[in-house]
Amino acid sequence: DMAGIGKGRVCAGVMRYAYQQGVIPIFVTHKPYLLNDIYRDVTDIFGFGVDANGEKIDIQPLIMHPDGIVYELNEFGETIKDPVTGEKKILYSAETSNRLNKFLKSEIERMSDPDSANYDGDLRLPDGYNAVLLPYSTIGQASVIRTNYLQSIIPNSILIFDESHNAASANAEAVILKRCTPLVEFARGVLFSSATYAKSPAVFNLYVIKTALRTAVPTLDSITSALKVGGENVS
Repeated sequence: DMAGIGKGRVCAGVMRYAYQQGVIPIFVTHKPYLLNDIYRDVTDIFGFGVDANGEKIDIQPLIMHPDGIVYELNEFGETIKDPVTGEKKILYSAETSNRLNKFLKSEIERMSDPDSANYDGDLRLPDGYNAVLLPYSTIGQASVIRTNYLQSIIPNSILIFDESHNAASANAEAVILKRCTPLVEFARGVLFSSATYAKSPAVFNLYVIKTALRTAVPTLDSITSALKVGGENVS
């Protein structure tokens, strides 16, 4: 739907639902700065619920991009600034690329490598985290460690694609689309959110994987071909 209707609140609601079902919420969006927006939306719907003591469960994000920063908010949803420096107060941020990759590699071994010393095969987030946040560029980057990590946890995850038309962006279409496709296929569920969802015929390959349309065509590429021929009306 169009801007301002409430797509962000719906995404936040699906993340909350995933958490309450014991499933990992994975939120993917266009740019790192939008990670702060989904934090605000989750906060506005009072987090992920309450614990056994009636205390609010805040989102504790595993941020998978070095530029991804979540700032502290006041009760009105406004960013809090340091009274001396005037800089925004950081609540959550990602590790450096090297440290993040090392951490994720150890998590991959824990979940999928029986020869690893810390292997337990449990598809869960590490302690201190209850959601995963990242931009599409993380999936399109040359390093595959982060994509491999997502593939490790995806069978126990609900995937939220914000600005979903960017999953097949013009700049890195082949890489991002190729790496997103198995994530969509093996996720517990997927939410696509976009005001311009039919912007690119290529992104329809992702949309149809979990629908009956997938069985109506011989290949996913045939859908893209049909849309290119039929144009906007077919989309």
